[in-house]
Amino acid sequence: MKKTTMLKASRALLPSLLLIASPPISASEQGASVPTIHADKPQSAASEKDILETILITPQRQATKTRNSQINIGRIDTDTLARENIAHIQQVLNGIAGVNINRGSGQEYLSSIRSPILTGSGACGAILLLENNVPIRPASFCNVNGLIESHHEQAQLIEVQKGPGNGFYGSNAVHGAINVINPASINQNPELSLQAGEYGYGRLGLKTAGKNWATTTTIFHEDGYSDDSQADWQKFSLAYSGDTGESLQNTLLTAVNLNQNTAGYITGLNSYQDSVLARSNPNPEAYRNLRALRLSQQYQLGENATFGQLTPYARYSEMEFLLHFLPGKPLETNEHRSIGALWKNQWQSDLWGTLSFGFDADLADIELVQEQFAPTQGSAFLMATIPEGKQYDFQVTTVNSGAYVQMHKQLNSLWQLNAGVRAEYSRYDYDNRMNSGRVDEQGNTCGFGGCRYTRPEDAINTFTDLSANLGVIYDINKQQQWLFTVSKGFRPPQIAELYRLQGEQLVSDLDSERIQGIELTWRGDWQDHQFNLSGYHYQKQNVIFRDSEQYTRNGAKTDHSGIEISWLYRLTDSLQSQIEYNFAKHTYANNPVGLDTQIKGNIVDTAPRMFGRWRLDYEPFASHRLSLAISHMGHYYTDIENQHKYYGHVLYDAYYQYQLNDNWRIDLKALNLANKAYAERADYTAFTEERYFPGRDRRFFINLTYAL
Repeated sequence: MKKTTMLKASRALLPSLLLIASPPISASEQGASVPTIHADKPQSAASEKDILETILITPQRQATKTRNSQINIGRIDTDTLARENIAHIQQVLNGIAGVNINRGSGQEYLSSIRSPILTGSGACGAILLLENNVPIRPASFCNVNGLIESHHEQAQLIEVQKGPGNGFYGSNAVHGAINVINPASINQNPELSLQAGEYGYGRLGLKTAGKNWATTTTIFHEDGYSDDSQADWQKFSLAYSGDTGESLQNTLLTAVNLNQNTAGYITGLNSYQDSVLARSNPNPEAYRNLRALRLSQQYQLGENATFGQLTPYARYSEMEFLLHFLPGKPLETNEHRSIGALWKNQWQSDLWGTLSFGFDADLADIELVQEQFAPTQGSAFLMATIPEGKQYDFQVTTVNSGAYVQMHKQLNSLWQLNAGVRAEYSRYDYDNRMNSGRVDEQGNTCGFGGCRYTRPEDAINTFTDLSANLGVIYDINKQQQWLFTVSKGFRPPQIAELYRLQGEQLVSDLDSERIQGIELTWRGDWQDHQFNLSGYHYQKQNVIFRDSEQYTRNGAKTDHSGIEISWLYRLTDSLQSQIEYNFAKHTYANNPVGLDTQIKGNIVDTAPRMFGRWRLDYEPFASHRLSLAISHMGHYYTDIENQHKYYGHVLYDAYYQYQLNDNWRIDLKALNLANKAYAERADYTAFTEERYFPGRDRRFFINLTYAL
């Protein structure tokens, strides 16, 4: 039976919200970290005359031209978001070279950026998720479905940083970062949109704007493709900017509520090809309820930001999630309350060029309970080792702080130098609120050697990490550049890896994961072509994994190499072709202690060698636009032994946009036109063997937009 009582409301967050939401003091548009994007001037690649002049936000937490950035950034602009009217973040992120999002049930997903699909309790810590450059969650408490908590559907821009970057971002920016920018902006055009589609899909969007404020609202419902997989979702963002001459730059408030019934994997070799099985739900009891609230403000300190820019923020989230994939199907409830601030400044000199420096601080109070409400079903071993009752109940107070300096210097008319370093300190104060050890809630010892779940004693864990980067940019001419970068990134362990132990492990002695590597890029324009061609190689150490004895360990190593192609070709004034494609190889580089299987040299599971998307856009008139997209997913192994494989798929999508007049626009969308049976995600376990999240069949959507 579903537990419907959500965790207590944001009782400890309200004082922080009131403090941060104090009356605005001032606002100058000069030096804006997240400038507004004019909604009536789409920032599409096709509209840019020079790709090197494209404005980026993520690399330096402020407006920066591509030609001055050492970071490879994939962009999803206003035009693309309006055209696609996304029902899931996968639909646009998978249109960026090097990004692979595996959709799960409903809005859930697993992600990768220049990596295999990242799984496990702490793997979500390898990609930093941001909203207007503010982390969506504390560094120690990531959510594998973290973009559910962002208001990306109607954002003005989404940027994806590929690979470890520069000193501006530390913890969790191992394989990259995703930054959702301006889900509400005072420069947006007021509009009302209504979208409808198959399987009971409906979405209402509303944008409003005043002189110095704006709101964005999204209300979503879907009956679900699988049985008992309906979802209801409400999102609201409020933006405010102070009057000219005030120090307040921008305020952003985002609130999210999700109530979703979750469908589980279907099992059996190629079961996704069976249309009846594909729509079945082996776990109709599964669900996820989530609420999130974030508030951030940007202040210019001193006249013309002499003393830099300060961005204080506060966050709150709570979630109930039935762990239907575990024996006994326990319920996890968690919540966090956190506050923090980002401070940055700049200094100019003839010797050092532009020095950007700053300090970040984040404090979080995190609570987690895992409880099973019925006896475990299955073998005698499972019933004996997983009794009902509480399995975890702990609180963790975390502190994360970092300082950085980043240099950009124009060496001469052809060469630029970028270099930086970041030092970061993390402290976790763990309080176990039930008995410790490998016993049940009452302190009884389980049969077959002991209980499955282990609770460590109270502890304090600290981590100190350094990241560094060095990059040179060479101007071939005004339209083309070579870029060479050496970088190093890290992520400290997640609290789920440190304190949700199993088996005989009483203490997890974990260190931070680390990655370092090189990248070479050729980017720019040539006649009617825009391109970004990149090659990279990364080595990753201290990879955290769970061994054959259910111990959480460090010690795995992986190698990651790839070539990315982003190429746009304007065939005529009305026809353009764009390809975003990836060739990659992700391998295990050692046989870590504690793992029985010999895996060195094997391809990492769920790591396709090739994938990407080709798109053809035809715009015969200013009011009509027709697009065809072809997505390719190459084959990949589904187990670490490389004995089982998913053979990939090709999908066809079509889009049509018609601007009826100044006020009305209609969008039509057809996904999976060929009605291909495919798997969004394929996996293999010794218990279930082949299992899949099936892809959805052919479906149609219509969207009406009215400019208010």
